[in-house]
Amino acid sequence: MTQNATGYTDGEIQGAVQSLVQTSIPYQTDSLGAKQTQLTFDGVQQAAIGVFLLFPTAVFYAVMLGASRLNEQLQTQAQNVLQLLNLLQVAGRQVLPVSNTSALANAGVALQALQGAAASRSSAFGSIATTPAFQQFSNSVNSFLNSNGSSVKSGGAIVPTPQDAKKQISTLYSQVMSTQATLIQLAGYLAGALADYLSADLPAVMSSSVLQNAAQGIATIVNQLEGQSQSEQLSGLRLTTLQLLATRAVVQQVGGFSQPSSIYPLSGTGLPYSDDSHPALPAVLAATVHAPYEISTTPLLNLAMDGQPAISRNLNNSQFAEIFGTTVEPYTIDGTNDQLKIEETTSATIYTFSIPHASYSAAALVIYLNTVLGPQFTAFAQGTAGNQFIDIRYVGSSPTPTFQAGILFPTVSNSTAFYLGFPIGAGVNARPSTARQVVANLNQITPTMVASVVVDPMVGGASLNMRSETTDPARIVVYRTSGSGTVAVTGAHALTLTTPAGLLAAGVKVGDSLVFRAGANTNTKWSISAVTDTTVSATGTATPVAGTSSYEIGPVLAVSIGYVIEVPGTGINHGIYGITGIGPTSLDVPFEFEVDTLLHGVTAQGGVPYLFIGNVGQEKAVFSSVNTTTASSVGLSGAATALFFSSPPAVAVGSTTWVQLDEVVSGLGPGDTLESYNGSSSQPTAVYQISSVQGDLLGVSPAVGDAATFPFEAHAPAPFALLRSGAYAAYLAFADQLNDWLGLPVNQDRYFPNLQPILNSIINSPQPTPAQINAGIAQVQALLNSLVQASSTTPDQTLEFALLGYSVQPVEPVDNLVTMYTDNGSALAVDTLLQGQFSSFFGLTMATSSYGGSLLSQMSAVAQQTLPVRKTDRTSAVTSPVSGSSASPDYEYDTSDSATGTPPNTPTNMEAVSPTEQSFG
Repeated sequence: MTQNATGYTDGEIQGAVQSLVQTSIPYQTDSLGAKQTQLTFDGVQQAAIGVFLLFPTAVFYAVMLGASRLNEQLQTQAQNVLQLLNLLQVAGRQVLPVSNTSALANAGVALQALQGAAASRSSAFGSIATTPAFQQFSNSVNSFLNSNGSSVKSGGAIVPTPQDAKKQISTLYSQVMSTQATLIQLAGYLAGALADYLSADLPAVMSSSVLQNAAQGIATIVNQLEGQSQSEQLSGLRLTTLQLLATRAVVQQVGGFSQPSSIYPLSGTGLPYSDDSHPALPAVLAATVHAPYEISTTPLLNLAMDGQPAISRNLNNSQFAEIFGTTVEPYTIDGTNDQLKIEETTSATIYTFSIPHASYSAAALVIYLNTVLGPQFTAFAQGTAGNQFIDIRYVGSSPTPTFQAGILFPTVSNSTAFYLGFPIGAGVNARPSTARQVVANLNQITPTMVASVVVDPMVGGASLNMRSETTDPARIVVYRTSGSGTVAVTGAHALTLTTPAGLLAAGVKVGDSLVFRAGANTNTKWSISAVTDTTVSATGTATPVAGTSSYEIGPVLAVSIGYVIEVPGTGINHGIYGITGIGPTSLDVPFEFEVDTLLHGVTAQGGVPYLFIGNVGQEKAVFSSVNTTTASSVGLSGAATALFFSSPPAVAVGSTTWVQLDEVVSGLGPGDTLESYNGSSSQPTAVYQISSVQGDLLGVSPAVGDAATFPFEAHAPAPFALLRSGAYAAYLAFADQLNDWLGLPVNQDRYFPNLQPILNSIINSPQPTPAQINAGIAQVQALLNSLVQASSTTPDQTLEFALLGYSVQPVEPVDNLVTMYTDNGSALAVDTLLQGQFSSFFGLTMATSSYGGSLLSQMSAVAQQTLPVRKTDRTSAVTSPVSGSSASPDYEYDTSDSATGTPPNTPTNMEAVSPTEQSFG
């Protein structure tokens, strides 16, 4: 037995509810063991009412089962209407009568000759097809078929003759008309099913029974507790508690039952929820500023995680353009080493400084240098006192920004640089920090947070073809397509390339770059000006040459240094690569990129490059909590926050896919929605699909923020929340579609009376005119057009579209209910239920729940009406030769011990049930 979240087994819960609201069928027997059939049927009806009360969406599911049944009848009708349409087309065919039967006579003569030949033989024919008699017979048959076969053949298929078609039209018309009337009636029942269900007023039927059972149950509990010892009371307290909880829930459900509506009645507040079995989603805070990040002065980053006090961390600086000397102090500056030159290589600017003659410690020399180097450069004394050396860093902002600069010490007239041990002629470049570097730094210093990197593809940069370059492991080529084609010269610097089909499917577009890798025009680059699926026109600076060429076409992306290439997945080259160069060769191909990390896979088997799919875009840092409760949050502040966010400080809270209500909502289930109204009272701010219901817990999608609240207050101004019934909305839409279909001209009273004269004119005409045939076809086609989607020019207006489009979540007790009635032979009850005639269904008796029982009941009523003597209304009795009757005492027949009051049980199909209790719950 399954133990659910309440601590009680499903069987225990079902037993507690069963004592109040019957949802299963008990079989009762008399003293002789015979089943009390009427009591059993009454139990079935009570259980059916209980199912519809305890499962509010049962009515909508029953309608869906009815729609499925109706669709089966619809398909049969569509086939018949299509057949009628085909017969009308056949009836209009022009055919010739059989005018010459000589070929058939010859065939008969040939068969007689063949019969004689067979009779005179002592063995079977070796090959009867070669005998003269059979050949004459075959030729005669072919002659007749060639002359008259066209009368029964159309489009290569055998069809009726026009005369046969006319005979079938009349019969098929009656069948189509009858079936259409049934479809209209059943569609009307389903369209009005909800209103009919509401008219049954089931709560009034069940409330007295439930309240009586509840009162009896409470009295029983009181009597038991008063007669038990303390130990006995404690041993049974668990089930006593369940009985009380079930009593309160069922009395509240049935006594306060509200009819199905678009909104579930609910009060209280829904809140985000999490536990070990329902973990929340950790808070995630994604940067709004993309890398590269220019980090200087080791800025402070304050991290507040999961509501805890903030911790502070300093970020590592980005890479400056900085060169370290190797000569340690002291320094003596004289006429041989007093000239210092520094070049900023990006702008090719040389700065020259003169150093006064004197003896210096490293610290003293740095003090002097910083008075003359600024604002472009800063000097530092590194190392321990007495053993220090000097480094110089570019810190300027103009003409070159700090992290775009490069520096070197020129080789000419640079005696001080040489003296201080700076490498002469060797340059270094600044480099801002990548998101990958920042993330690695943060993950080392913040154990309560996980930092990661995501790549946002640029426009046109997602899911592009890429390959390695076998001659350079640090190069990635981004291409659209490649292959071999024929070049035709169209101008002094223009050409057309013809290729196999597929250029458009590959995404080639105007503005892309075309490069020839081999053959004619090798190592030339062209800009595409026109594209078809098999040709590209392009212009360039080279002189084109006609011939066959191997080509490669790639996009021209608006990238710059600092953009990245992401190769997702788990392949050999998966990862993120920073772009450090664009068009790195002399040809300056715009779709070739030099990257900051070597590819793992460069040359595949056979000497060919590795192929993969990747994205081109910008990377950014993402800061995440590891907390899976609704307390999860991430908050960033401090000077460093401005590196990652355009509007610091930045805060994010976690989310969860679970919402807890203050009470269990009966009938709520998958397909329903949770709507939040935070501004307008007429337009929801957010809509959450309910994917599961576990008592008072709702599984929702998308996830809700951990700080969200859902106040369920009726008629309150915003903010408020509500639970909307998906089944109710689906039914209303379904009913509207059915009513629209019922309003079509083909479903009006005059349709078939208007069609019949048209068909009669075709049936009674020896040779119908094209106008008559077309008129009939138009009328019948209009009917077919309203039935099934495949044969309609307006498929969304067909009955099939409405029936197939209606779907709600299954309600298993309804399926069990249908099975019970079917097993008991109560086909009429099943049909009534699934036709949506709920008031009639709940009014059925044992006699009227089956077609046979209903017939017997009606026959009994007729017989009673024809009796010559009645207990009532004797004055209206029919005239009869018998004026009256009376019973004569038979003293040999003693009736003193016979049963009185209850009529004898008439055996019915209801007795064909297993003698065990069958449950719908």
